Amino acid sequence: QIMHQCYYQSWLLIQFFPSVTFSFTVRRSKFPTGPLNLHLDPQRKRTLSFMQRRNGSTTVLISLIFFFLFVLADLFVCHTAAIADIVILVDGSWSIGRINFKLVRMFLENLVNAFDIGIDKTRIGLAQYSGDPRIEWHLNTYSTKEAVIDAVKNLPYKGGNTLTGLALNFVSDYCFKPESGSRVGVPKIGILITDGKSQDDVVPPAESLRKAGVELFAIGVKNADENELRSIASEPHHTHVYNVADFNIMSSIVEGLTKTVCEQVELQDKDIKQKKMEMPLNLETSEVTAQSFRVSWSPAAGNVEMYRVVYHPAQGGEPQEAVVAGSETSVVLQHLSSLTEYQLAVFAVYTDEASEALRGSETTLALPSVASLRLFDATHSTVKARWSHVDGVSGYMLLYAPITDDGDLNNEVADGVTEVELVGLTPDTEYSVTVYAMYGEEASDPKTNRETTCE
Repeated sequence: QIMHQCYYQSWLLIQFFPSVTFSFTVRRSKFPTGPLNLHLDPQRKRTLSFMQRRNGSTTVLISLIFFFLFVLADLFVCHTAAIADIVILVDGSWSIGRINFKLVRMFLENLVNAFDIGIDKTRIGLAQYSGDPRIEWHLNTYSTKEAVIDAVKNLPYKGGNTLTGLALNFVSDYCFKPESGSRVGVPKIGILITDGKSQDDVVPPAESLRKAGVELFAIGVKNADENELRSIASEPHHTHVYNVADFNIMSSIVEGLTKTVCEQVELQDKDIKQKKMEMPLNLETSEVTAQSFRVSWSPAAGNVEMYRVVYHPAQGGEPQEAVVAGSETSVVLQHLSSLTEYQLAVFAVYTDEASEALRGSETTLALPSVASLRLFDATHSTVKARWSHVDGVSGYMLLYAPITDDGDLNNEVADGVTEVELVGLTPDTEYSVTVYAMYGEEASDPKTNRETTCE
């Protein structure tokens, strides 16, 4: 009986305090009275030694092999180079109780210890829920493992009802967000710990998280509903669902859980990197005008931060670029030159690199020109000119001169003015009048007419 009691107490203590010597006092007639020490020697793996200390000397009483104790004591550490954003969702309802919540803290501490934590490494955030969920700390709140463990040790017990569905929605809305420290192109892990059946629907919010790329693990303790845990967790369920009978044996699943989480982080990271280099597809152009056209494409796979559209005249010229958000799949290129072929390249930009270019070309149209030009009311020194309005112009340029003269007189006219009177002309002289529609510094094709002044 004494030995059984020692084993049970040792089992609990070794879970949370490996490589520490513990002392128990045994009073029984066949053993001399004195402290009985349970010693775990890090240099002698898989050996438990019960030793009695008396009069300064040490006598080895019994040495037993307990493989299972040392598997649990020698906790797994995730050594992958891949990083992750891990959000832990802890049930803090009244059914857990304050004593059991201390065991939850110990479990969380062992879980956190398995990962390399840092602002540029794995980040761990935590939310606690009952009737109303709350964020205990964000993914970017702590930048060291020591700080996260300290936060775990001081995690307050909330109390309340069990509304797991509401809590899962809360995690989706507030935890895996850039403002909360969630990063683009980094594996996302969600770990739920609960001790009972939810009082609301968990299926839609869990499905929403999984569709968003979050790998969900569900840990049930004591009175948890295993079917509900399966409806929350990602597949395969045999590696993503854990259900234990009591809080004092939660640590028996730490190694299996951390190994699986570590493996999933590596798999997600590999998948993200494979998708990273995929370029956008199906380049199309539309809405072509003399100075603009729209470029559209099919989205690239993975977490695209932005798209870069680089364009330049095919006959030479400085490249220009337009940048749009990763959620956009088209952009209108403006302020182009008319009747010009442009070479196009669309890049999907990820966190650290860009894809190969999706390439194409398009030629702009001619600028709209004046459709009609009328010369009338000629006198010996004046002629009136009227022309049709052109949409989108910045103004008009009117040139006129005798047809026998090499030089032109220039008359610039503002937008909205479509009639002018030419004065100071030579009597009995035929004049050539030309109107250009102006678009900034670029001019349309000309419209020309002739008229002769009176004698």
